[in-house]
Amino acid sequence: MGSSDRRQTQQAEERHLLTHIIAHIPSGVFWKDRDFRYLGCNEAFARSAGVARPDDIVGKTDYELAWEKEQADYFRTCDRRVMEEDRPLLNIEEVERQADGRQAILLTSKVPLHAADGQVCGVLGIDTDISELKRVEAELRQIRSELESRVRERTADLARANETLQGEVAERKRAEEALRVSQEQYRLVSELTSDYAYAFHADADGFCRVEWVTGAFTRITGHDASQLAGRGGWTQIVHPDDLPVVERRGQGLFAGRTMVTEFRIVGRDGRIWWLRDHARPIWHEAEHRTVRILGAAQDITERKQAEEESQRHQAALAHVARLSTMGELSAQLAHELNQPLCTIVGNAQTAQRLLSSASLDREELREALGDIVSAGKHAGEVIRRLRAFLREQQPQFVMLNVERVVEEVADFIEADARQHGRRVRFAVAPDLPVVRGDPIQLQQVLLNLVRNGLEAMREASEAAGELIVHVRRRDESNEVVIGVSDTGAGLPGENTETIFEPFFTTKAAGLGLGLSISRSIVEAHGGRLWAESNEGPGATFLFTVPAIRKGDE
Repeated sequence: MGSSDRRQTQQAEERHLLTHIIAHIPSGVFWKDRDFRYLGCNEAFARSAGVARPDDIVGKTDYELAWEKEQADYFRTCDRRVMEEDRPLLNIEEVERQADGRQAILLTSKVPLHAADGQVCGVLGIDTDISELKRVEAELRQIRSELESRVRERTADLARANETLQGEVAERKRAEEALRVSQEQYRLVSELTSDYAYAFHADADGFCRVEWVTGAFTRITGHDASQLAGRGGWTQIVHPDDLPVVERRGQGLFAGRTMVTEFRIVGRDGRIWWLRDHARPIWHEAEHRTVRILGAAQDITERKQAEEESQRHQAALAHVARLSTMGELSAQLAHELNQPLCTIVGNAQTAQRLLSSASLDREELREALGDIVSAGKHAGEVIRRLRAFLREQQPQFVMLNVERVVEEVADFIEADARQHGRRVRFAVAPDLPVVRGDPIQLQQVLLNLVRNGLEAMREASEAAGELIVHVRRRDESNEVVIGVSDTGAGLPGENTETIFEPFFTTKAAGLGLGLSISRSIVEAHGGRLWAESNEGPGATFLFTVPAIRKGDE
């Protein structure tokens, strides 16, 4: 084979390779003649133009393809400029509607084509879809904006707290300004604050992979961010009593809900830290699941310590107020009951005297017994008036999501459990029906039952395990059943109804009104409240709330 043949073979191979590369690169490639008609394109461009094969585009203009007229006008203007001025147009960022209807952002470059005589004979173009790049850039700008806002807030707090830190505040402001253009400077600023931010990738099987966590996390806790990855990763550092809180947080995030949660973690040195975690899921509509979790957490340890101290003071004041109120109520009740009791005692003594006499005056005895009955009824009326007073406020009935009602008081319940040295677990069934009721009064009933259960577990020295709050649906009666199960000393005796009577109590300092008031509230909602002994230690208190039937909304 001569040198000429070898050159021709080599040129043919090079043309074949070039044609193969152009046909299969992910960017769109096209070329047109002086009359703006397509001479060819590659596979990627053919798909965006709405033709089945690259050969189908030959001879067509932009007005005969999938573009809108405004787009075709714009393309022709750019082509004409390239050919008339004989110079390229590079890196044109344009929005283009693709043949499949998708709105895409393209980065396009066009250069003039020259014939053998050097004259412009057409235009060659290449475009690259940068839509995903733009979306990521926007997301990063949002994250940076949120972090910049947090840094500004922290900087202002430090400025007010200590004027001697003005030099550091000025340095921080310079770092904030540079944060908009430099991730490295963002990292330096994040190390100056007690807050940290993070991003997780959520797999379809429920595992989380750490994308990034700011350095403040390790500085605060001493733990490595990699410990948070995978199913149950938080359990390695979360305080054992707050595991149910973190579990509910995870369930909410994977269900697509933004969660703001407060919980404790145990640092590497054993110190307890309180965090306020604000997490936002990124929901994928096509896959119908959470695919990413973005969040930020704040160290609120000092605030929590102050709140707990305040709660102790408030509890003491509330105890004094209750004693004062019950003292006044007891005095009024004693005054109201004194007269019928004196009547009962006096007439009973008269009846005893008559029964002891030699000659029984039946009429006088009948009158004495009648006075006893009347006085007893009067005393009963006093008790009924007291109960009516306690249930005087009318509930404000609205349509309620029971899961949300429980969720709103979950933090109070968990705080009470911690004060009693116990753990609480929530077992809330999914797809609960809507009910009608007063949320405040229903939460009052639930809190009263929880506190009674915690008291019972504290007074029973052998009590172990956890308090359980369970909510389920009872289809046969179209009701929602809410229960509180403890592991305390159990119910007193066989007649459980006595515990719901006013002033009945087994507590040394109890008043005996909580269960009576709770039953009045539940009955006003059309439900009922009762107690059952557990198979093991303790008791379960349950109450029902009727569900709203279809058509009654």
